[in-house]
Amino acid sequence: MCSTSKRLPGCGRDISAAPPPAIGSPQGLGTTLITDYTLSTRAWLPSVATVDLLGEFGVSNGAARATISRLARRGVLKGRREGRHSAYRLTDAAAANPSNGGRVIAAFGAGTDSWDSWWTLVAFSMPQEKSTQRRAVREHLRWRSYAPLYDGVWVPPRQLTTQEQRLILCGYDG
Repeated sequence: MCSTSKRLPGCGRDISAAPPPAIGSPQGLGTTLITDYTLSTRAWLPSVATVDLLGEFGVSNGAARATISRLARRGVLKGRREGRHSAYRLTDAAAANPSNGGRVIAAFGAGTDSWDSWWTLVAFSMPQEKSTQRRAVREHLRWRSYAPLYDGVWVPPRQLTTQEQRLILCGYDG
């Protein structure tokens, strides 16, 4: 997607931590709850406590365990074992993500720039064998308030910042 000749300054930044999954999914709920309970202290949350916590929201034990496993595979959680007991907490990259999201939410509508009557469209195409990357790009755009117009065509509710341009042009090489 982004050749070396097209790289912008700072383009090599690692953004491997995917944005949170869709709200309402067990993974989205798990991410929200684990973040709420552990972000400020970076504490380890026993997996049994996470399963019980998700159960309070109607997630079955099996689905809760699958959620923990998927979040760990995606790089959202890191785990540790002590005998038969396991515990999880957010990875460093995932712990940084809620702060970034909070800044975006807090800044919404605070801009003094009026719309310049120009639309910015983000279009991308990826082969079928890169479906995981394609899904990550869509989640990333959705998390940043982009709206899908058609499969690989998205529009943001504002002008793109230089950082967003870098992420779009270079953030999903591979």
